[in-house]
Amino acid sequence: MASGAEPPQGEAELRAAGGASSDAHGAAGHPRAGGRQPGEAELPQLLRLRWPGVSAGFTTRRGGVSRPPFASLNGGLHVGDDPADVVANRERLAASIGRPFAACTYAEQVHGTKVLVATHEHRGRGRATREDAVQGTDAFVTAERGLVLCTQFADCVPLFIHDPVRQVVGLAHAGWKGSVLNIAQATVSAMARAFGSRPQELRAAVGPSIGVCCYEVDATVADRVREALAAAGAAPQAEAAVLQPRPNGKFMLNLQEFNRNLLEQAGILSPCIEVTQLCTSCRTDLFFSHRKEGGSTGRMIAWIALE
Repeated sequence: MASGAEPPQGEAELRAAGGASSDAHGAAGHPRAGGRQPGEAELPQLLRLRWPGVSAGFTTRRGGVSRPPFASLNGGLHVGDDPADVVANRERLAASIGRPFAACTYAEQVHGTKVLVATHEHRGRGRATREDAVQGTDAFVTAERGLVLCTQFADCVPLFIHDPVRQVVGLAHAGWKGSVLNIAQATVSAMARAFGSRPQELRAAVGPSIGVCCYEVDATVADRVREALAAAGAAPQAEAAVLQPRPNGKFMLNLQEFNRNLLEQAGILSPCIEVTQLCTSCRTDLFFSHRKEGGSTGRMIAWIALE
């Protein structure tokens, strides 16, 4: 859908005021279902990021064809769902955003920091089979129109990045492992190397993920988070916003704030970083959650493309 047009059935906005809390939880918690008629298939319910010149957003678990425990808009081929249903769901997403399914490019994610500079050579890779996917990759950047970059999530953080000056987009998958390895910095650096992007001219968004309310980690993970913050040059007070100690010796980890801070340390201006503050674990009516659902669940898809 072209930027600025009215959202079709089943869409809500995925947005926040730059660098501040937002009311996105209320907006996204009730995607508009529209006036669906009896017998009409439910449309995919999508959360849109409203950036001029960019198509970007995040699927919910609603509006697909998969059966439990993958009901219903599962985008993951690797979780045990019927591959035909997954491909059908991916096709439904492409149709909903007005893009050819053949333009959608997927990777086999490994919780690493490899960033692919995507070209038309990669167009359509991994959309229908895992074997054809871009291997060992957790982030994409591109300046080419006609590509739809897609990554998959079920608690990890999607990072959306746009250079409005040079018309470059990036998309990264950041779990705790990718976050402590600083995939945020790796993606920003890839945009700078490949296209001359300047961090201070970028905008970024941190999408839905498991929230600090639900994400308990042990002391070993907490130590790696502290090390990553220090290595990135974060202010000493950043730790208190990212890690909350518990009486049992463990910590609640704020993955979204962690990645917001890493994006800022990578040079993106704080007012240009949006954080949705949506928790996938709290909202299993709306999202898949690997932790909340015991590992047997589907995957949401984040996408980004130049208009």
